[in-house]
Amino acid sequence: MIFPRGVNDRSDVRSGAPGLPAATLPIGPARSLRAPLGITLVDVLLTAVILSILAVISLPALRFDDPVRLISASTMITADLEYAQSATLASPANPVIVKFDSDGAGYWLALKSAPDTPIPRPGSGDPFEVEFGSGAFPYFQGLKAVLDSGGKDGAVEFDAFGRLQPSLDVRILVINGSGDVAVNVKASTGSVSVSED
Repeated sequence: MIFPRGVNDRSDVRSGAPGLPAATLPIGPARSLRAPLGITLVDVLLTAVILSILAVISLPALRFDDPVRLISASTMITADLEYAQSATLASPANPVIVKFDSDGAGYWLALKSAPDTPIPRPGSGDPFEVEFGSGAFPYFQGLKAVLDSGGKDGAVEFDAFGRLQPSLDVRILVINGSGDVAVNVKASTGSVSVSED
C-alpha cells in the first residue's frame, strides 16, 4: 500500500491524513473486507472426498447385480440338475440326486445310497456342493434355493430313463432381495427350464 508523504500508518490513511480529503487518498487497488467469490482447490477436494465417502457407503446398498445373481444361480442349478440326470442315465443302479438344504443356503449332489455325502466334482475332485455366499460361491451371498414342490426328502431324483422319481413336477425357487426365479423340472421328460416367478 502506498501512503502519502508524512503518513506512516493505516489508521491515518483510512481516516484521512491531515490536510488531505479522505476521498483523494491513494489506497492502492480496490480492496474489500468480504471473502473472495471464487472456489478454491481445497473446496473442490473437500467436496470430492465427501461425495466419495457417500458413494462408498450407499452404492453397495443399491445392489444392481441382484437380478444377475438370480439368473446366474438358476443357470448353475439347471446345469447341476442336468448333470445329475446324465450321471443317473450312465449309472442307473445308483442314481445321483440333488439334495437341498432345508434352510435354502445351498445344495449338493450325492449318490442315492449316501444322500448326505457329496460326490466328487468332476475335474477337481472337490465335494460337489454349493453353499451360497461362501467357499467357491461368494458371489451368491444372500441367495436361497428352496425346493418349493415335488421331490422327496428335500432331494430331486431321476430314474433310469431321465424322468423324475417320484413322478411329480419339481419347482425350485431361487430367491434374493430383487425377487425370485423358478427352476422347473418336468416329471415325464426330466427337462429343466427357468422362469421368472
